[in-house]
Amino acid sequence: MHVKSPQEGRSNNEHDSTGSVLEYMPTVNEEPRNPFAKVAGIPILSFFTGAGFLDMGFLKAGFNIIWHNEYDPYFIRGFEYGMFALLG
Repeated sequence: MHVKSPQEGRSNNEHDSTGSVLEYMPTVNEEPRNPFAKVAGIPILSFFTGAGFLDMGFLKAGFNIIWHNEYDPYFIRGFEYGMFALLG
């Protein structure tokens, strides 16, 4: 990993007001970082699922939801509709 030093050329949007460099630059042989690589496939339980909007976010982030819990039939219907629309 290579982080630009303050001496390397930078534009105004590459540092904050303190002069700290914020930009991450992969080296030539390094793949760009995947922010979800550490969570991919982690199993989670969904309590009080509701219509499943939070669950949809977890699925898109790569989590593996192994159990859903909801009692209200209206929320269950919304959950089924939303998951079908997301997953097909």
